[in-house]
Amino acid sequence: MARSYAGILGLIAMIVVAVRSLCRGISPDEALLSVTLALGAFTMIGLVVGKIADTVVVDSVWTKVRAELGALDKDLPEAQE
Repeated sequence: MARSYAGILGLIAMIVVAVRSLCRGISPDEALLSVTLALGAFTMIGLVVGKIADTVVVDSVWTKVRAELGALDKDLPEAQE
């Protein structure tokens, strides 16, 4: 999930900065530098956000699984000796 977030945020940032540079008439060298910096920065942000999201989802699923298993254990009759 982290890699997906990183790729999406990096691509969006790159496109937004490229369009902004074209609209403002910034030189290609400056635009390429800005696009590269935005891509790198937002890719790193995407990695962090994606890792956090992945951790939250996994923890939520495990909590639900443990709760379901706990409910099943209570419903089962105890073994007779």
